[in-house]
Amino acid sequence: MVKKDQDKNDIIDLIKNIINNHQLKNKNIYLGGFSSGGNVALLLSNYIVFTNSKIDLKGVFVVDSPIDLEKLYENAQKEIVKKVMKMH
Repeated sequence: MVKKDQDKNDIIDLIKNIINNHQLKNKNIYLGGFSSGGNVALLLSNYIVFTNSKIDLKGVFVVDSPIDLEKLYENAQKEIVKKVMKMH
């Protein structure tokens, strides 16, 4: 496993532990961040969704993050097409 993926898995495990230890419901979970933390939130939310990590992620928000929204939209569209093609 690539170290970056292991770091993401470690954070996912931490989130799961927080949910379990504090007896929280695993729904309506939002990730977010300010500035470069927003970029981290986007990367982690993408990883959570596409690895089926069993965290019911409701949404993600970023504040004042240096992101390319047009490229983000284009990539999201490509992923949607891939998922639809797999279904058929």
